[in-house]
Amino acid sequence: MRIVLLIGYFLKEVFVANVQIAKLVFKKPKYIHPAIIKVPLDIKTERGLLLLSSMITLTPGTLSLDISSDRKHLYVHVTHTTSPEVVVAQIKSGFERKLMEVGC
Repeated sequence: MRIVLLIGYFLKEVFVANVQIAKLVFKKPKYIHPAIIKVPLDIKTERGLLLLSSMITLTPGTLSLDISSDRKHLYVHVTHTTSPEVVVAQIKSGFERKLMEVGC
């Protein structure tokens, strides 16, 4: 059941991100604030890291860039943010938490 909830959550996030990117397209470029964000990781398994980085990359407006050699941080590029802390909180309380709930 948790896998179904994870898939549903992922699809919702992809839809929401598509709407947000569409809104950004119509704004002037000066309103777009890209950033590279260092996300601390609680997930440790190879499968979990692969799924987390893939889900982030498949979500419009975000791209997983690298995992630190000690596997403690994930570097993520975001198309637009005014608060890196909010992005970190969303990833940790969203994708990472749900992946850990399914045993990754």
